[in-house]
Amino acid sequence: MQTKIRFLTKSRTFGRSGFALIAAVFLMLLLSMMLLKMLSYTAESNQRTVYEYLNEQARLLTYSATEYAVLAVTGQNRTNGCITTINSTYPTGGSGKMFDITTTIRYVWSDDPSLGADRLSNLPASCKGANLLAQVATPQEHGTMLIDVIVTSASSLNLNEPIRFHRRTLQKL
Repeated sequence: MQTKIRFLTKSRTFGRSGFALIAAVFLMLLLSMMLLKMLSYTAESNQRTVYEYLNEQARLLTYSATEYAVLAVTGQNRTNGCITTINSTYPTGGSGKMFDITTTIRYVWSDDPSLGADRLSNLPASCKGANLLAQVATPQEHGTMLIDVIVTSASSLNLNEPIRFHRRTLQKL
């Protein structure tokens, strides 16, 4: 019994005009374009995720800097001077900085002893002037501070759009 070797004979489907070869090349080009587009979307999604993470981190740093400013002001004896600015970076450790944090504090209180605000009387010059926004009118008002926190991304992050987040808080003393 003899077996016929069919792959050496001319096939009817592939022998005609080379249509199958052209269809295979077109299909390969179509698949490669789809894979390149998927790769592009993956890289873009990764970059967007990193940017959103850094933006959320900057927002949380503004809350942390506000709480630190409240702690610093309430724990300080204001007869020696007032805290008006706090500058810091994140992280403060050995690795390169990611964010610059600038905190500006302005005050609303009375330095008039006739109002009975003895703990706020005789304030030094650093507590007055441009950092004193307004005077309180009654002794029941103990004073307030206006805290502005600005967090900006460092240039070492190489972001296409730098991150800048601002938070303003009014805090009772």
